[in-house]
Amino acid sequence: MNALDLPPRRPLPRETRERIRRTVETGLADRRSRYRAPLAAAAAVALLAVGVFVGSHLAPVPGDDRSPAATTTTSPDSPDSPVVRGVTMAVPYAQTNEDLDHCADVAAASPRAGEFAPRAEWRPRFTATAPDGVRITAFLGTGGKPAFCEVTTTTATVSDPTAEPIPLALTPTNMSPAAVFAVYLSPTGLLAGYAESVAALEFTAVQGTEVEPISVPAFRNGMFVVNLGEFRIGDSVDVIGRSSQGLSVVSGSLAYSPPHLPPPGVTGPIG
Repeated sequence: MNALDLPPRRPLPRETRERIRRTVETGLADRRSRYRAPLAAAAAVALLAVGVFVGSHLAPVPGDDRSPAATTTTSPDSPDSPVVRGVTMAVPYAQTNEDLDHCADVAAASPRAGEFAPRAEWRPRFTATAPDGVRITAFLGTGGKPAFCEVTTTTATVSDPTAEPIPLALTPTNMSPAAVFAVYLSPTGLLAGYAESVAALEFTAVQGTEVEPISVPAFRNGMFVVNLGEFRIGDSVDVIGRSSQGLSVVSGSLAYSPPHLPPPGVTGPIG
């Protein structure tokens, strides 16, 4: 016996060592197979998830004038205006009415003029501004439906007033009524839509092999604008809707496939 009264060390029998080795290798193989797919995907694509919780209660459905106080801001020129990862949200915004006028002019000049609600019925909710100066105003249009007006330095575009929204995330009817829909996708990568019965949205961009952060959405009155940046064939965006308690209540995704993207709406030059 030694000073600690421990028996002398003896090598394990060969059979015992082999049995332990096989057990350990089997466990490692199970773990590797369990995580191989997520790890391979992470190595092949950039998955960047950024979330934002807005307000302390469930976001109102489209048409509800109530809004989470935490998202109400002033003008983008104000020091109090939050820059939310590439999208500045303002309520109200100095150029909101002018932007809506531009979109209304484009709508009135198009062959589909009769499908749009009169300009006087457009009810703005907020304006989101991208770093390049492109602005999208969320408003309620025809029949109180969520709609979006995008203005650049030379053009105005208004979302399709009659097209069905594209489901981003849905839940079975016998479960939570939460849902997320896409209404408009800008050529500049601004995705706009609305959510029902969620308090926060998280977006994950899958964009080839490039590692670029995705912007947190501007989200108010159940309507959102998120800056996806360059969105190309082969890319996709995942979305999770959360309750005010932070629980995931709905999730889904949208792949960049022209037949499955929101329609472009009506575009025209700014007069």
